[in-house]
Amino acid sequence: MKKLLASLSILVLAFSLYLSNNGTWALATENESILPQVEKIKVKEHYNDLLKIKQKDECDKYLNELNEKDLLLAIAETAEELDKQGAYSEISMFAEFVDKKLIDKLTENDYISIIESSEYSNLFKVFMIDTYTYSKKRVNAKNSEIFNDKLKKIIKDNNYDSSLRFYALKHVDNFNENDVNTLKEIINSEKEIDYLKTAALKVLKKINEKEAYDILKKIIKNPELYSVEEVNVGMKLMARISENTIQLINDKDTRVNDIENIIQTTKTPSIISGAVYALCEFRNEKSVQTIINNRAIINDDSLIRYYIDKNYLIVEKMLDKTNDTIIIMDALACVDIAPFKNFTPKLEELINEHENEDIKEKAGLLIDKINNNSYEHNLKWDYNK
Repeated sequence: MKKLLASLSILVLAFSLYLSNNGTWALATENESILPQVEKIKVKEHYNDLLKIKQKDECDKYLNELNEKDLLLAIAETAEELDKQGAYSEISMFAEFVDKKLIDKLTENDYISIIESSEYSNLFKVFMIDTYTYSKKRVNAKNSEIFNDKLKKIIKDNNYDSSLRFYALKHVDNFNENDVNTLKEIINSEKEIDYLKTAALKVLKKINEKEAYDILKKIIKNPELYSVEEVNVGMKLMARISENTIQLINDKDTRVNDIENIIQTTKTPSIISGAVYALCEFRNEKSVQTIINNRAIINDDSLIRYYIDKNYLIVEKMLDKTNDTIIIMDALACVDIAPFKNFTPKLEELINEHENEDIKEKAGLLIDKINNNSYEHNLKWDYNK
């Protein structure tokens, strides 16, 4: 049940970002005994009853007493009203009862009929897509090929509501090379909504890194041509492109330099933050030095501390006494921002064994700073490299 409630949080984001009510689908109801009738939805009998209830336990009692058909009708009624009000998260009130009473009664044809219908609200369709995929996950199964094909049909057709297409894209679980062209058309379109384009880009990166790399390179080389969301997602995905892919393309790896250029040229604070999060992914010395060199521009030591926490092992290695002085000083600058107790052994080694007096003095001051604070490195990052 927690998984279903958690996955519904995506629904709130999708519908809060964008909502239109286009629809050109035909209603196919092979099982009219359980699917809500449009005429009854308009009456709003259950929705009006629920509005009168003030206490949660009374609401739960009401929903628990409904049979499967009336429960689905109540969801459809409420979804239609919440669509109008923009109160999308409230649909989650039905999750528990769907899990308990309804999922086992719905057939695949029921789900398909609902999402293809032009008569039902977009929020109701989204809720039912989520319900279908949850019903599969709870028995460790995947979507059927037929259901995935129906979702892909929605994704391809821009006559469908963009938020519904976004949600369909998030729930297809069999994307493959045959879908590359569809995804690229969405990503490269000037008419598509940004969050749909970035969702498509994430999928493309999973199924074909080379195709994704070509697009991502354009984004980080020319960030002024793209939206904030596209730039931030683009930087993060670019950081996750495998080095093998870049080598196969026979391209020079300029990713850290390109992201640094974005930091130094953008006037958008959220893009600067996005660049720091992207640099977190590299886990290398060059990325660390880029953060330190641009500390003044980033202007957020708490964000940099998060970066250092994720890159603790890299910074710790940079503190090795055998390293070049510049590398050690950059690492000490990191410790100054993030005085984690875990750095103490390396600092003591520098004090006792390094020849450079500036390094020895700085290391001593940082040990004092560590002792006066209680910062702890989060070890979980060390296992998520």
